Formats: sequence, C-alpha cells, structure tokens
Amino acid sequence: MHRNTYLLIVVLAIIAALVVGINLGKKFQKTDTTIVPTVTVIPTEPSVEVTPEIAGASGIPKTSSVPNTIVTNTPCGFSFSYPANNFSILDDKAGSMQLTNKTNKEDVIIMTCQAEIPRPALPQDKIEKMTISGMSVNLYHDSSEKDGSKLDAIIFTHPTKKTDVFISGYGSSFNALISTVSILK
Repeated sequence: MHRNTYLLIVVLAIIAALVVGINLGKKFQKTDTTIVPTVTVIPTEPSVEVTPEIAGASGIPKTSSVPNTIVTNTPCGFSFSYPANNFSILDDKAGSMQLTNKTNKEDVIIMTCQAEIPRPALPQDKIEKMTISGMSVNLYHDSSEKDGSKLDAIIFTHPTKKTDVFISGYGSSFNALISTVSILK
C-alpha cells in the first residue's frame, strides 16, 4: 500500500473514533450535584398589621393581625418572615424561592443565590442604601423595558458563603418582607 493511502486511512480512523466517542459521551447522563435546600417553616405567635395593600383584594380590615411564618433559606444563608395566610411559597433544590400573594397573583417576590449576579446599571438616584443584619446593601429601583412595570431588587454578597443573594419584587409586600431579612452567619 502506498504511503499516502495509509495516512488517509489513519486520519479517517482517528476522525471516526472521535465522532463515536463524542456520541457515546452524549448518551451518558450527568450525575445530579444540586444541593438539597433545608427550608424550615416555623409559625410564630407575633403578628403584623395587615394593610389592604399587603392583603390584596381579600378585604381584611386594617386592624386584623396575621401570624408570621419564619422561613430559613439555608443554601442562600438568610431567613425572613411573611404573613402565613397571604402568601404561598414555591422553592427549589438550590435555594431559589417564589412567594405569590394568594389573592393577587401579580404580587410576587423572587429570591435566589448564585455566584456573581450582575448588578443593574442604574443612575445613582435609582439606587438606595439600606442595612440588612448590620450589612450595607443596595436597593435598586428599576422598571421593565417590556411593559414599564416597576421592580425593586436587592443584590448583595453573603459575608460567609461568598455567593450573591438576589431578592426582587415591588410594593408594600416586598418592603415588608425585606425589613425582616436576616443574614445567617
């Protein structure tokens, strides 16, 4: 056999081996390395005043009180409390959560954590400084480019976990919730 023919066969064999190897690699399933969150829901006796804005269209009088529920989000490293009978909570394995007002489905608060969450590029007049558990954080006042709806977000780096925490929502429910956020050490 000629030398060029031999080299062509070797190159084709190498390409065939790579193609077969890549296709076999695609068929293997990757192992699940997600962290299972430990979300602890603890009903407490203290109550908060529920305003019609927080209660939505439920018609709860201003003087009625609702027991708080304390939620500990261990993967993200923070806890918060919210009115138990006004919100439903949906969480996933990585610590992301969504709170939805049972009477006003548009009243939603979203929380997540991950490495290096980008901060929105906003002018200084739309960034407010606030304190959570003695730590200074930024509250970003933004709006949707799509429909102009308002959106507030807090993004901060957890002091011990070194991941960024993102809490987003709008209105009195969001403001009431962020005032109860506590960072776990």
